[in-house]
Amino acid sequence: MPEATLANEESDGLRVLISKNFVHSQFESSNVERFLPRAALSSLFTEFKVKEELSSPSDDLIKFICTDAPKIFAIVLVTLPDISNLELTSVMKSFQSHTFKDEYLPIDNTGGLTCCFKRQFKDSSSSEKYDRHLNSLNVFEHKLLKDHIKDFLKNQWSFLAPEFPLSRELRMLDPRYILPFTETDYTTQKEGTFAKVFKAKLRADHSGVPQVYIIIRGIGNVSDSNVNLQANGAHEVDVAIKKFKLRDNIDLDPSEISDPKSSWSHEADNMEEIGKIGSGNPCIARVIGSFSIRGNYYIIMSWASGGNLREFWRSREPTLSGDLIMQFLVQYRNLAGALTSLHQLGGSGDGLSVISLPVPVSVPQNQENSLNDEDDDFTKQDGSNWRHGDLKPENLLRQQEGEALGTLMVGDVGLAKKHLNPTSVRQSTDTRLGTLDYEPPEAFINSNAKSRTYDIWSMGCIVFETVIWLLYGPTGQSRFYAEPYNNRTGTRYYEDGFLGKVVNRNVAKWMDHILAKDPECSGESPTVLKDLLILTRDKLLVVNPPNSYADPVVEKEFQCRK
Repeated sequence: MPEATLANEESDGLRVLISKNFVHSQFESSNVERFLPRAALSSLFTEFKVKEELSSPSDDLIKFICTDAPKIFAIVLVTLPDISNLELTSVMKSFQSHTFKDEYLPIDNTGGLTCCFKRQFKDSSSSEKYDRHLNSLNVFEHKLLKDHIKDFLKNQWSFLAPEFPLSRELRMLDPRYILPFTETDYTTQKEGTFAKVFKAKLRADHSGVPQVYIIIRGIGNVSDSNVNLQANGAHEVDVAIKKFKLRDNIDLDPSEISDPKSSWSHEADNMEEIGKIGSGNPCIARVIGSFSIRGNYYIIMSWASGGNLREFWRSREPTLSGDLIMQFLVQYRNLAGALTSLHQLGGSGDGLSVISLPVPVSVPQNQENSLNDEDDDFTKQDGSNWRHGDLKPENLLRQQEGEALGTLMVGDVGLAKKHLNPTSVRQSTDTRLGTLDYEPPEAFINSNAKSRTYDIWSMGCIVFETVIWLLYGPTGQSRFYAEPYNNRTGTRYYEDGFLGKVVNRNVAKWMDHILAKDPECSGESPTVLKDLLILTRDKLLVVNPPNSYADPVVEKEFQCRK
């Protein structure tokens, strides 16, 4: 919903300006709720405007309000609309003397006036600070506040719309929070077994890092439709909201369903860490934050306005050209750099600085869960690494609409796994991870730990299907997908051989045919597609890859020692 512009008439007081700049929240609720955006709060509560509302205020009081208590001041203005400037000054002096600041909001009156902020003071070392905070609640004994506590408690929520990302301990939101989404679009909704995704508009000044959208847009990786400049200079950003289904809404045996809260919590941890790893890299989908409210669980992600690679393939008949081939080569090269960033933490891919933040673990896994192999250890570890575990065309997202391929980014890291140790020293796992069509042969063998070669095989499948699409279009892909295979012992890409798993004979048949018969790849002279196909056959779709595939960092160190 369009919002009012920030009024700048000198005659308007703060109460009027607050009312003019309220924004309607629209997010899975029939209630009409209003909130004051962060940008408006910053713009309105200047020293000049604050001083206008008070009677002979000291410089210290003005500084306290503008720096530590602008939200409290706004709540008081709305809660006590008829008090004089002198009375308002008295109330704010009381907040100052009791050192009650914005950081202590929200407060609650359940069982007596208390603070919801107590989650910040769990450990014993903070008990003194917690006691000081409880004492500060005595401010509500002020004669002008005492009879209006209920109104204060109700009005506070209009000024507390959360700013994402939330810290881990604050993701579980009180149901009274008003969320900073200005529009939800359920016509875009896509539904999976364990979750559904829909489009929404989020106030960028509540994203915590609004400049990232401007940076990304500045290098041409986000279409103009993704960032909407409002009249007051604030941005609304198109985002994707992933909502986890509750157990009763999943059509599976309950024993096959992990607890939605655990799935959400661990996926949120993974996605936010990977978002930090990929910050500034347009090939890693940005995760903006996560939250739970009213018994539901959500993750906020970048909106891919161009859909995914699968949809791109299905909707177009390609006209083979150097330009089209180059678009794919550039994007796959960039995706390789993004995966390198995940696979080799402590190093970098494409000049991207990579960091490592530990993530808690130990949750039963299903095909849409995110897990790690470590215990609940928050100590930074050198040499840790990630693998995605579910690369497929549906998880390669297009950032822009139109006929051109545009920038591809790796999305949906729900199955991403973090390893603190090299593959060679980790224990085996008994869990198959990703979408079966794109999983490697080792997913069928539970005696070995899963390595980063998982992603290399999956990318090989995607590259091979890209070659088929470029040469024969969606019809050719459909013929390839229709090839029969035994899904009890393998996938479209591998099957049982005499001594173990081997590349599926249908894949080998297609490769041989293209290299021998297709005019683009069968000649003596090298071509891009011929080289790409040979690379896929010899380096990506490898059943027993060398150790350097599994642990490239370890292999590099070994070579240096030699």
